[in-house]
Amino acid sequence: MIRDRSEELVTFHTMHFAERVDKRPASANGHDSELTDEEVIALAKRAKNAWKFEALWVGDTTGYASHSEADQALISLLAFYTQNEGQLDSLYRQSALCRQKWLKRSDYRRSTIEKALSNLADTYTPSDDGARMVVGNGHASLPSSSLYKDEGRGRKLEAVRFTEMEVPGPRRYLLRDIVLVAYATLLYGDGGVAKSLLALALAVAIAGDSKEWLGREIESCPAT
Repeated sequence: MIRDRSEELVTFHTMHFAERVDKRPASANGHDSELTDEEVIALAKRAKNAWKFEALWVGDTTGYASHSEADQALISLLAFYTQNEGQLDSLYRQSALCRQKWLKRSDYRRSTIEKALSNLADTYTPSDDGARMVVGNGHASLPSSSLYKDEGRGRKLEAVRFTEMEVPGPRRYLLRDIVLVAYATLLYGDGGVAKSLLALALAVAIAGDSKEWLGREIESCPAT
């Protein structure tokens, strides 16, 4: 007599042959945050715009036309650190801004989060040596004190002809032939090879009265 083993067969098939299903919640929108809620909050409180975040975090809507505008501002600040919709929702609920409109209206939560994500130009990601990196349009760079860091914000791209452009002036270097003035410079290498120490030594040389560093001419200027 052959016993019915259909249930065992289904279990065996599911374990070894069935298509695996992504178990991430739909609210994660495909973005797995590398930061915990506590880490996001801590980073936001140490940022240059920390005063703005902390005011919103404690429920202060001063300077905003409505509570909804304050909600949008807070979510937009948090979206720099995480693009996970579920985590943005969780973070907002921990703030003093949280109210019944957010808790009861999923359409309001969704539209606020989607607007913040759609307007996002730069995002945060930790580098392998702990330094902050800003990622914009898929390109990563260490924060720089570029003279032109705010130039062009809010402006639309404009097509120009090369024949209409002025001839650029000579290149200026902080470190001759290596580090250009007003441009980001990326130090790349394996972890533990003293990238941070090298960058610190260069900053000290530039901020001081040195004329050369490692045999190359340098241009002195404030280093931050």
